[in-house]
Amino acid sequence: MRANHANKTIDMTAKEAKAAGKIKSAAFNELMELKAMLPGYEVAIVAAPRRKKSAFNGLTYEYMAAYIEKHDKTKMAKFNELRGIASDEDKEKYGEMSNNLEKAAYATIKKWFLNTFKEIKEFHENHKEEMEEILKVA
Repeated sequence: MRANHANKTIDMTAKEAKAAGKIKSAAFNELMELKAMLPGYEVAIVAAPRRKKSAFNGLTYEYMAAYIEKHDKTKMAKFNELRGIASDEDKEKYGEMSNNLEKAAYATIKKWFLNTFKEIKEFHENHKEEMEEILKVA
């Protein structure tokens, strides 16, 4: 819920409105508080803000591995470590226990990859408009 002073409304999404419909719920109490603080303001149902689509949606582990293999094999050990994939040395040393490694979340691995290989991010930023034009034609 948000106070929209320009329109003199208390803006809320449909989901927030449904939650506020339950008397004595936290959302209901919040709405009543806002209405008391802002007499004369109407409640308005607004669309939920859209999430910004990531330019790198679809960046797969397979693509990252292939890129690392082609451009800088020295980074593969770190990539595999983040993914929880044991090295050959660890497999020999620990056997089956090496399969129980902790792995990082996809978002963390993606962030590491884009920070490590900055040229991918730069290429995308430099060619963003061209790619959008190609997609419009297709």
